Amino acid sequence: MSAAGDFAAQAPEPALQPIDLLLGQGSPAERAALQARFDADPWSAVSMA
Repeated sequence: MSAAGDFAAQAPEPALQPIDLLLGQGSPAERAALQARFDADPWSAVSMA
């Protein structure tokens, strides 16, 4: 399994979508978790879009 696959297997799918992050929706913890996921794997934002 690749490193990206390992990350995907460990990280739960965030409830927020990329647009929610842009609009400031969700709790601070949810936004931080989504931002951290994008920081670790920027292509995940593209795949969610």
